[in-house]
Parts: sequence; structure tokens; C-alpha cells
Amino acid sequence: MANISKNKILDLRELYRKKKERDRSGLFIAEGVKILRDIINKNIPVESVFLAETIEASDKGKNLIDILEKKKMSFQFISRAQYEKISNLENPEGVLSVIKKNIIKVSAINKKNNPFLVLCDSLQNPGNLGTIIRDCSAFNVSGIILTGDSADPYNPKTVRATTGTVLDIPIFQAVYGDIAVLKKEGYKILVSALDHSKGVDIAEVDISENPFILVFGSEGEGVSEELRNMADTIFYIPINKKCESLNVVSASAIAIYSFSRKS
Repeated sequence: MANISKNKILDLRELYRKKKERDRSGLFIAEGVKILRDIINKNIPVESVFLAETIEASDKGKNLIDILEKKKMSFQFISRAQYEKISNLENPEGVLSVIKKNIIKVSAINKKNNPFLVLCDSLQNPGNLGTIIRDCSAFNVSGIILTGDSADPYNPKTVRATTGTVLDIPIFQAVYGDIAVLKKEGYKILVSALDHSKGVDIAEVDISENPFILVFGSEGEGVSEELRNMADTIFYIPINKKCESLNVVSASAIAIYSFSRKS
């Protein structure tokens, strides 16, 4: 069994756990059999693969090794003890893939290629962000913008929640000034309201003439004042009065589906 060096373990651990290292290196870690298989099927380049020695004990693991060998992709076995020094999962499958981040500048956004954008403003929960990314991929959203103190889309928790779709859709990091520029370029800003006494029913929102940006905020604070002030429309999702509110994942899924049908 070929073990990796202590320094390599520390490097992978830093990449796994620290956004600063992911930003510096331009790499991130995807963990799990299914995600790696999906990435391979999409012909996305993989920098390196590390497999815990115990992976060979399962049929799923054996099948993955067969795929890697048929694709002539290099991989390295490491001990279970070494693997667990890198991963923070309680019962990891034993598969770590190192992949390049899909870094795209906000200046690349244009109305032709990105007519339907979703903006997450200070959405701090990695799992929630990952689920929204997955929903955006499912309903043909043409890009995701992150503003404020949003979670890292390449955090391992986010990546797991996306089930690998984090590489299927353009993701842009932006400041509020960038959104003001997009508004001047013709994007309609549609902001989701926490307070149902404000705004218009989602069913009444007209998006027939403009590319648009659908904006969601954190569950606690909602959308920032800066973005609310840019809004062309503030909308709400009507719900039963017995229910106080929807969480951001439920609300965004309903809205993304609704606007995907309109666009």
C-alpha cells in the first residue's frame, strides 16, 4: 500500500477545509463515488484521485476502479487512517477527487448567454447554497451570482449538496456595484420578499421583455438594502396563513421553477 507524505496530507487537508487555500490554488475537492463518476461522464478534467484502501471491499468501489482504469486515469491508494486525516465525514466512502475550479469573471456575463440569472445574497449555509445550485442546473438557469458573505460554492458541503452540478453552471462572485452595472445593461432585478405584505404575487411578475436576475437573501436577514433599492420588482410567494414563511431553499425552488416556465 503506497502511503502519501505527511506534507501531501496537510496540503489536501488545507484544500478540503480552507477557502483561502482553494482560492489560492484554484482547486477544490469533490468527495464520493457518485460525484466522481458524474464528473468522468461529463469529461471534466480531474487533477488527481485518492482512494482509501477500503474502497476495494465494495462493489461500488470496484466498479469505480474499473472505470478509472478503462479511462486510463491515474489514482493513488492511501490508507484509511490517512484518508480520515483529510476528510471530516463520519463515514466517508473513501474517494477524494481534486478538480480545477470553474472561475469566471463577472464581466463575462451577457444578455445572450446569461438571460436567466439567480443571485444569492449572503447565503451562508453551504448545504442550502448547494441545493440551490442543483435546482438551478435542473431548471436551466444560465448562471449564479454570489454577493455579500455567501458560502463558498467549492466548500465540500456545498459540492456534496450539488451532487456534482457545481461544474455544470457558471458561478460568478460579485459586489453590489457589479449588479448596478448589469441593471444599466438591461437586466431586470427581481427580489424575493420575506414580508408578504410587500411586493406582488409571483404569478403577476412579467419577464417577457428583459433578461433578469432572480435575487434571494439569507433566511435571517433577507436581501440587503443595496439590492432591494435596485429592484425592478419585489415579489412574494403566496402561502397558507397558518404557515409563517418558507425557508430559502423551498422558496427559491418554487421561484426558479416558476420563472423557468415563464422564460
